[in-house]
Amino acid sequence: MSQIIDFFGNWINKPSVIEPTVSGLSGHNDGQLNKLDNLQEVVFKINSAGQWLFLNKKWGDYTHYKVEDCLGKSWLSYIHPQDHNSCREYLRRISKGQPQNLSASIRIITRNNESRWMEMRAGVLPNGDTRTFVLVGTLTDISAEKSENERQLAQYRALFSLISNIPGMTYRCRNNRDWTMEFVSAGSATLTGYESEEIVNNTKAWSDIIHPEAREYVWMTIQSAVQNQQPFELTYRIVTKSGEEKWVWERGLGNYSANGELLGLEGLITDITDNKRQSLRIERDSLFDPFTGLATQHLFLNRIQHAIELGQEQPYREFSVLVAKISQHSNPGEESNATQNDEVDKEVAARLNAILLPSTTICRLGNSEFGILIERCKSVGNNTSRTVRSILSCLSAPLKLEQSTLYTKVSIGVAQYKHHTSNSDILGEANRAAVQAKELGGNRIEFADDEMNIRMASILGTETELLKAIDKEQLKLICQPLKAAAGSNNQAHEIKIAWQHPRRGTLLAENFYQHIHDEALIHQLGKLVLRDIGELIATLPDKGQIYLHGLGECILNGELLADSIHTLSSLQNDDNKATRFIIDIDDKLLNSIDQQGLQALQQLQQNNIGIAASGIRPEAPYAELLKLPGIQAIKLDLTAEPPNQTNLKAYNAMIACYHALDINVIAEGVDTPEISLAIKTSGFDYLQGREISGS
Repeated sequence: MSQIIDFFGNWINKPSVIEPTVSGLSGHNDGQLNKLDNLQEVVFKINSAGQWLFLNKKWGDYTHYKVEDCLGKSWLSYIHPQDHNSCREYLRRISKGQPQNLSASIRIITRNNESRWMEMRAGVLPNGDTRTFVLVGTLTDISAEKSENERQLAQYRALFSLISNIPGMTYRCRNNRDWTMEFVSAGSATLTGYESEEIVNNTKAWSDIIHPEAREYVWMTIQSAVQNQQPFELTYRIVTKSGEEKWVWERGLGNYSANGELLGLEGLITDITDNKRQSLRIERDSLFDPFTGLATQHLFLNRIQHAIELGQEQPYREFSVLVAKISQHSNPGEESNATQNDEVDKEVAARLNAILLPSTTICRLGNSEFGILIERCKSVGNNTSRTVRSILSCLSAPLKLEQSTLYTKVSIGVAQYKHHTSNSDILGEANRAAVQAKELGGNRIEFADDEMNIRMASILGTETELLKAIDKEQLKLICQPLKAAAGSNNQAHEIKIAWQHPRRGTLLAENFYQHIHDEALIHQLGKLVLRDIGELIATLPDKGQIYLHGLGECILNGELLADSIHTLSSLQNDDNKATRFIIDIDDKLLNSIDQQGLQALQQLQQNNIGIAASGIRPEAPYAELLKLPGIQAIKLDLTAEPPNQTNLKAYNAMIACYHALDINVIAEGVDTPEISLAIKTSGFDYLQGREISGS
């Protein structure tokens, strides 16, 4: 374009009226004109009045007009009427002193009254006067390209119409966690309540529309498919703009480049809510008691058998089966009947569902008799006994029905998994224990294992004594330094509760904490730690890392989370900026952590409070544990498998792995000279035990 303007530059001062010649350039060098005539584009020149001043021979080839017949005439006479306004607008801008390059698609009318698409590129020859100007430019034939574009546009409209009529939502998106949408069909409004513009512009990300419980499932399923370059198909729930839950079926595939790079995803999502509800209803009718909503006996027995099979494959997996027998009696003068029995069972089912985890399976074995499978149970002696006591307390409360109030006695039998081979064996043991509990007067718990019955009696006795010890102020906090490994100057202390027992002398926390299952008592002990820790910390000359025992469970369940953060953060002031608090939490609690507990760990991490996983056994896998936020230390329990010349290399390899994750490793249970000698050259950061403390 600049060359054309330069070519015409010496004409700026010539009159705008041109003598009609073949090319309209009287007296100009014929060689230069030939160059213009040989171009494939039309070269033109017009004045401010819109009259042709010059046209090369290509104009005649395209329009079949003679060039000399067109010169001096208005250019709009040869331009399609629908394009006049855009041409006039350009001239108007020129007249107002707004010169600019013009590039536009226009249609010219040929002598045969046909239209031809031309790409017009033009510029103004500068002359210092915006009222009179000369416009020069080119017209390039783009009719073929326009025809192709129109054909593609017609195909697009047909395809868009087809897509718009498909029931559901078609999409194209990026492969990221938000599923950022690049195209969404109009069916999104019917499916989700959101217009396509809202989803495409990420006003509402598709990941937020997917039901929270399904997000990870959708991500993992699609990633597995695209990694293998296979189509994917899945069913999940979404939440619409109005808050309604819908079931959808999605089928899609990855869009890959020639070199195999994933460019995005394309697919279809349709509403299958009605079909899904019907199938769920059929499934529920066959697997759940329609009256109580509990599992049928068939499902209950299948789940026990499945738990047994998992226990055989995973040596550290444990679970318990409970049988609860409920004896009822009415107020004096009232008699129970069959209808009332059903109402009682329905109320019992509601109470059990309210206090037990969703992973627990509950079944009505018969009138006023229930079976319970507790699978999420890393520490059977602790979690099961606490759960059973909660059940006993919950079901012992009077049942208020429409016509009467019923009083109950609850007899619970517990059987723990110990290499059983059939569901009938373990269920039979639980039932016999429940019968024994009933024969002993009811409102009690009996374990099929005599050792557990003795342990439960010990637990109840210990808890009773501890409650009295709190009243008598026999509990206090003590601080024990942790012995640093050879060559380390790091300071670390462990703070725990000590019980000044009137008969047994001083009992450290590890001697009695495993016998406490009452949540209210654990909460009281946690408050004692927070109450006295400040005074104890003030007496330490060198602080460093402070390991706190006795707060873990109350923090995970949220009872003391806020108090712990407030108290410990206030102690980490400018004077004690080297102090780092680390909360001891048993690995069994961490391995069974729920969403509330996970959020608690995240809040501790945000406040620079770490976590030490205690009770770790060297032979057990802990991959999931290390993914938890804030893990600063691992306490390896050496009593389970004492180090020796044979296994020391395995210990050192394990320690090296933890160190690679910037996690301290503490040896728990250095209780004998043999263990102390064996780990002398190991990589432990700190040591603790009777051999270290001398107690």
